[in-house]
Amino acid sequence: PASAPIVELAMLSGEEHDAARSCAGLRLSPHAGLLGLDNLGNSCFMNTGLQCLSHIPALAAYFLNGQHKEELNTSNPLGHGGRVALAFAELQHELWIRGGARATPHRPTELRKVFHEALPHLFEEYDQQDVQEFLAFCLDALHEDLNRVRQRPAAVTPSQEKRDANLAARHGDEVAAAVAWMRYLERG
Repeated sequence: PASAPIVELAMLSGEEHDAARSCAGLRLSPHAGLLGLDNLGNSCFMNTGLQCLSHIPALAAYFLNGQHKEELNTSNPLGHGGRVALAFAELQHELWIRGGARATPHRPTELRKVFHEALPHLFEEYDQQDVQEFLAFCLDALHEDLNRVRQRPAAVTPSQEKRDANLAARHGDEVAAAVAWMRYLERG
């Protein structure tokens, strides 16, 4: 069967996403999104989390359309040199585009290696692991590898905190919330 445009990825959830529409030129494999992931020892928790993330239409489309390349932050000291984001992007291509004519499971060996280097305790021995812990780590790692803030401002000083508090006291909660949000965005 002919492969479908990626816009159908957004239709799986019943929503149209701008990110998915921006990928309209891509062609999905006949088994797009239907591929399993081989268990590499104690990786079933990782596979479960990766499948969940891979089936969020806007997230998958973000990586499939290459937008992550423009936002890759290899110098973030809280990130992983972009390795997590690049490995996740490669997984998206395997699951959605290069799946092949046969629906055979994908071996996420490289991605497991990247995660093992970043968070070895999840993969040591063969203990059962928690998918929630993996997802929290994975989302944070993607966030830091793709963080748009290239240079963080200095921490807020006590005098700035006092000025912010005075501003909030004079102008109310909406201004206090706006200032807090601005400070958050500055730091990424």
